[in-house]
Amino acid sequence: MKKRAVFIFCGNLEKDPVAAGVLKQSQALFPLAETSQFVDGHPVLTWERPDGAIFYFVTTAEIISDDYAHYLPIMKGLFADCSVAGLVNWHAGGNAPDKVLCVHTTGDVPSGQFGPASPAAMFSLLRALEEFRQGLRLHDFRTSIEATHWSGVQNGQDPRLLLDYTVPLMDIEIGSCPTSYGDVRAAEAVARALPRVFDDLGPFKSLLCVGGMHFEPAFNDPVLNTTDPLLGASHVLPNQWLETYTDEGTQGRLLHCVNTIAGGIDAIVFHDNLKGAVKAQLRTLAETLGVPAIKHQRLRMPGTIEWPTHDHRRQTSLKWGSHEKPATGHPSASPDVNNSSEFNGASQCLRLENDNLAP
Repeated sequence: MKKRAVFIFCGNLEKDPVAAGVLKQSQALFPLAETSQFVDGHPVLTWERPDGAIFYFVTTAEIISDDYAHYLPIMKGLFADCSVAGLVNWHAGGNAPDKVLCVHTTGDVPSGQFGPASPAAMFSLLRALEEFRQGLRLHDFRTSIEATHWSGVQNGQDPRLLLDYTVPLMDIEIGSCPTSYGDVRAAEAVARALPRVFDDLGPFKSLLCVGGMHFEPAFNDPVLNTTDPLLGASHVLPNQWLETYTDEGTQGRLLHCVNTIAGGIDAIVFHDNLKGAVKAQLRTLAETLGVPAIKHQRLRMPGTIEWPTHDHRRQTSLKWGSHEKPATGHPSASPDVNNSSEFNGASQCLRLENDNLAP
């Protein structure tokens, strides 16, 4: 079966200052062709690479998380067979770092609702972003994993909707001020990286990262730089949203999180500054899954970690679609959700690189 990816761009510059620029770069770099499908009056563009991978480029009039009723049926109807989905947009925030190319998975950590995640796709995309950041001489930018979150919550949306769209979804962002949004080289770096989402970089260890800051170097640097073994991450649960992760529903929420990660996990990595009660919950989860729970400092010497076998790792993950939802005692848990939600990564104005490069 051919690999397919869909990338979504809000074309309204007043609502999204980044997406249109990245799409423009994609159109210049790749032979995108119109299909017979339209979204918001815009034709869906496609490109089939010589290796058979198919990429769809979708322009929307609105930010997806602002109007689920309109966009989610389209996503489920047109792009349910994709291997991965990406929402290209901007990053901002009161304390947001500037000059950043960042990627994050979709989920609402406080309520324990997580969308499906592909560590392989995220790993490939991050490595590609870093390659083009350097190649395009964006020396004042950095590439980073961002903590898992979902802007739909800020817009009053129910995070349970995340369970309904079964394609792994990432936000791919440029941040975090107008100068960065308009940087043509940054837009080109993102555009060149998008089709690299299916790069096979070899076996890697899949990490569930817990604690630390919203942009946590202790997790990001090993993923970008470690080679023996390669390290990948998907869901990242930052310290700021873990207040409830000591109650009786914690294990259910954590297991749900792991079950949304394609291929399972090889280890739980917690920031050493995490509260002891949360660390205890993570050690319980690790014992249940049969994987190590380690301090972030151990990622400096990953060769000393006793990693589980690959077969064991696969047992830590249920096939997406048969996952267990959080315990019904948790206020956010609910069956029979009929809609899905995408994470757009953009909320208001405060939302939160080689010469002669070949595409």
